[in-house]
Amino acid sequence: MALSPNKTKIIFFSSDHHTWPVLRYLAQNVNYDVLLITKNEKPIGRNQVMSANNLALEADKNNISTVAVSSIDQELNNKIADFQPAIIFVYSFGLIFPTWFITTYGDKTINIHPSDLPKYRGSSPLQAALLKGDKKTAVSFIKLANDVDAGDVLCKYPLIIQSTDQYLTLSQSVNQSIIQQIDNFINQYLNHKLTASTQGLVGLSKTRKINKQNGLIDWQLAAVAIFNKWRAYYYWPEIYTYWQNSKLILKEIALATDQNQIAHIGQIYQSANKQICVQCGVGSIIILQIQLAGKKQMPIELFINGQRTFIDSSLANPFSQ
Repeated sequence: MALSPNKTKIIFFSSDHHTWPVLRYLAQNVNYDVLLITKNEKPIGRNQVMSANNLALEADKNNISTVAVSSIDQELNNKIADFQPAIIFVYSFGLIFPTWFITTYGDKTINIHPSDLPKYRGSSPLQAALLKGDKKTAVSFIKLANDVDAGDVLCKYPLIIQSTDQYLTLSQSVNQSIIQQIDNFINQYLNHKLTASTQGLVGLSKTRKINKQNGLIDWQLAAVAIFNKWRAYYYWPEIYTYWQNSKLILKEIALATDQNQIAHIGQIYQSANKQICVQCGVGSIIILQIQLAGKKQMPIELFINGQRTFIDSSLANPFSQ
C-alpha cells in the first residue's frame, strides 16, 4: 500500500452500509488517507451467491482502499502494520477483536457506539432506544476493550430522538452527529487532549442480536409499544402479523387518536374518519402502507379495494392458536 506521509492515516473497521456516510466523509477529506477493513463475502439469496457487503461495494465504487476479512489474524496484522495508521475507528464491524489486537493497537483504536454508555451495550442500541420510546441518546467514542462496548469513554455527544424517528432516520442523525464531531475528535485525540473515564455500572444494560422473529406483532400489547416496535424494526426485520394465514408486513403505521369501544384485540376496523385501524391491547394503530406475502407494497386504501373482507376481520399469529 502506498504511503501518504502528509495525510492522517485512518483505518475504518465496519461492515454495516448504514455507516457509509461517515466513511465517505473521511475518504473525501483531503487531510485523510483511509483504509476500510470489512467482513468478507457471504452467501446471499436463495441461490447463496457469494457477495460483498453493501459497504464494501460502495467503497469499491468510490475507489476507497478495502481489505475484506473473515477473522482478525496475523495476515491482517501485517496489512495494518504496513498501512501505519495514526488512528483506527471501529463502527459496527461485527467481529470480536482478540486480546492481541487490543494490546497492540489499543492506544490507537476508538470504538464508536451510538448509545449513552453504559446504556445499551451490544449490537442493537438504536433499536433498543426506539423500542423503549427514549427521547434522547448519545454517540459515545470509547477505547476498545475485551468486553463488548465496555471501554473507557473519551467523548459523548448527546442526540435528541424525535417522536417521528424510526431506525433509518435515527441512523442518519447519528451519522450526522459523528461527521460534525469527528475532525475535532481526531485532532484532540492525536494531540493527547482527551481524558478517558470509566463507564461505571450505573444504568448498565445490554442489547441482543435481532432476528426475523422479533418483528412478529403481539396485538395484546399497547398501541404505543407496537408503534415503537415499528420504529425500531423499520428497516429490518420489519413488523408483521398474519391475515388468513398469510404473512402481512405493516410497512407504515401511525397511532390512532380515536378509540373503538367495540372491536376486540387484533380486529381491523374503519374509524369515523375512514382510517383503517387495528385494535391493540390498549389503543389502536392506523395502517397506512401494507404488503401481503408475495405481493408488492401498497397503500391500505388500494389493498382493501381488492380485499373487501379485510375490514372487520382479525389479525393473529396462526402458529400460536
